[in-house]
Amino acid sequence: MFYIKNIFNEYYYTLSRWKDYKSRSPRRECWIFNCINIVCYFVLLQLRDTITQQNVFNIFMGITYIYVLFILIPSIPLVIRRLHDLGFSGKWYFLYLFAYIVDDFFLDGGIYEDLFSQSTDFTYRIILLFVILIIYSIFIIIFIATFFCPGNQGRNKYGSALSALSKNN
Repeated sequence: MFYIKNIFNEYYYTLSRWKDYKSRSPRRECWIFNCINIVCYFVLLQLRDTITQQNVFNIFMGITYIYVLFILIPSIPLVIRRLHDLGFSGKWYFLYLFAYIVDDFFLDGGIYEDLFSQSTDFTYRIILLFVILIIYSIFIIIFIATFFCPGNQGRNKYGSALSALSKNN
């Protein structure tokens, strides 16, 4: 029970640091925050999918969107603090934004469909799609690596390597 209380204390601590773009966040803080958010998101999706009435379904869709926007606000500084823990500048966050833009506009959106329209040359389409997928894959690998790599030991230019739990107690 004590361990679960500490996990939610760290989660609350991360939420409370939504304006902190200058310090560091250890790997544990990122994993706890993201794992709890994933569980909450899938619970909301499962609840939404079990509802048959259209008006209640729309309410749950709204709740899900509000939750995603609510979590997005502290997620951005968390990733920047995680980059600081690894010794990188927060400007590297633009790599993540680039990966999301590529995913939304190129792979899920109309640009991807335009690549396979009849008006473009087939060789051009394949080369462009290959380049987009390679760039996207590189950014996703970098994104995942930031969650697995240990942070810098001791002090770096962004502060000391204190865990969220030790600051919380």
